[in-house]
Amino acid sequence: MTQTSSPTRYVTLNETNQLIRLTLKNAFPSVRFSVRGSKYSGGASTQVSWTDGPSDAAVREITRQFEGKSFDGMTDMASSNFLTESDGSRIHYGSDYVFTGRTTSPARQAEIEELIASWGFPVEDGRRGSFPTPIELHVMRQNTEGFHQSFYEMTDTNELVGAISEMQARSAE
Repeated sequence: MTQTSSPTRYVTLNETNQLIRLTLKNAFPSVRFSVRGSKYSGGASTQVSWTDGPSDAAVREITRQFEGKSFDGMTDMASSNFLTESDGSRIHYGSDYVFTGRTTSPARQAEIEELIASWGFPVEDGRRGSFPTPIELHVMRQNTEGFHQSFYEMTDTNELVGAISEMQARSAE
């Protein structure tokens, strides 16, 4: 009995990027994503960027399925990734790696800085655009009774603003 292997469908970089756009649009309909591919000697990659909106971790959870390669830093080796369909066929996406990056709009940054400043941590010109240091965040957390989630775990600016707003509401009670 001869065993035949299922065919592998190779999806181009452009097709992969179209699938990424469609999947992100379905997951986050109100956010505009920029999805750009780059071809280079030995491979290709995709850069996904957006302003405000979901956390980087939430977008990575979606986009990592479209990576055609994975890299093992311990052995310094790359290996191909294949998605296996329910019928046994395999798909290989044209983007070896998908990189993600969220930026914060000036309006959102100003809102965050205003909330942080309201807690006694002035945002000086030299620090504009940065968040408080981990020590400052620890002090903020220690000075707030009943606040259970660590700032260190917050990867979403919406989550950070919501947490600070919640602390403000509690302190006003």
